[in-house]
Amino acid sequence: MSDYIPVEVIVEILIRLPVKSLVRFRSVCKSWNSVICDPCFISTHLQASLSNNTPFLLLSYWRNGKDNFFLHYDNDGLEEFKQLQFPAFGCSSYSLLLGSFNVLICLHFRKGDVSKFLLWNPSIQKCISLPRPRFSDDVQINFGVNAIPPNYTFDPGEIPVPFVNGAVHWIGYQKRNNVGFTNVILGFDLSAEEFFEISLLESLIGLGPMDLSTMKYGESSIAVLKSDRGSEDELWVMKEYGVVGSWTKASTLNRKWFPNILGFRKNGELLVQLTYGKLASLDLNCQQMKLHGVERVEVTTDIISLEGSYVESLVLLNNAIDVHSVSF
Repeated sequence: MSDYIPVEVIVEILIRLPVKSLVRFRSVCKSWNSVICDPCFISTHLQASLSNNTPFLLLSYWRNGKDNFFLHYDNDGLEEFKQLQFPAFGCSSYSLLLGSFNVLICLHFRKGDVSKFLLWNPSIQKCISLPRPRFSDDVQINFGVNAIPPNYTFDPGEIPVPFVNGAVHWIGYQKRNNVGFTNVILGFDLSAEEFFEISLLESLIGLGPMDLSTMKYGESSIAVLKSDRGSEDELWVMKEYGVVGSWTKASTLNRKWFPNILGFRKNGELLVQLTYGKLASLDLNCQQMKLHGVERVEVTTDIISLEGSYVESLVLLNNAIDVHSVSF
């Protein structure tokens, strides 16, 4: 066919096709395989998908004795789009969804003293293994970059870590002469490989760091959930990213009714799990709640979710391995 159709036209056609078809079409001929595997084509295909994609919510929860990942349309009905085939690896006894952004999902698997950190592309069932981070008492985390980390400790179990404006964020803290704490939001810019700090309100600075968690707010800012492990949670949002004076209390939530605060939807509503397992959206402006027809979830589970929209892509096609080949 390439004898009659210019390569440029073939590329324009292929860019508009879904990932499942492109994976199959690699077998058509060597020239098609070369085009589809080219990093420039993969990048262009991703950008085209991002510009035309339907926003989804990625939900992860424990059901029937195993982890499950579901994509739901981020619409009024929160209808289920499809279930993703979770890479169980056959031997892992513990796993966490650390976060996701567009096409890739970061997973942590653990069996005994052995753990793996993986980036997984569900649309092509490929993954790569990340260097295992090293934790110390004073800071912290080191993925092998040259950045000088600030003198703060953080909880390596804090999940998810929101990815906003090209950086990941989490709560960092220092002990005050063994009495009380000083908290900040730590950020790490992935492009510049630099750490930075974002100040909290005075009322949040001295709390126990385990009572604070971060989440994404809107397209380009962050929020902090304060939990006193009692009857109420406070949700604070940063209306203008990086501007300390823009911290605003968005809501006070009764833990009796809202045991799990999951994250913000595209329309600004807060997705929550109710005591009896159902999912609901809470409009923070009028404090009205809308139930969703999502199948009942075990109350004891964690629903982690909500980092960016999901699109199918060819990312990791060339430099990753099949998930079925991964083992501990």
